[in-house]
Amino acid sequence: TYEKPKRLRHPVYRDDGSLYQMEGRMRLCPYYFVDDSAKTANLQGILATLCPADKKIIHGMKDAALLPCFVQPESELNG
Repeated sequence: TYEKPKRLRHPVYRDDGSLYQMEGRMRLCPYYFVDDSAKTANLQGILATLCPADKKIIHGMKDAALLPCFVQPESELNG
């Protein structure tokens, strides 16, 4: 089912290299790689796209921020 994106704040860089908190909506795109021998698809990464809160369309937007992500095993979270 579709869930409306929540607004959040995330640090991003301006063209001049300074950092600011961008308010926007985040889209997460998972990337899976297929292991033919094991007949499985494994999550290998996630690309987050942060779209400014005042914009509606995320595709081809020059103001969006692309944020690579990864999955961290629970065993490494508090260790």
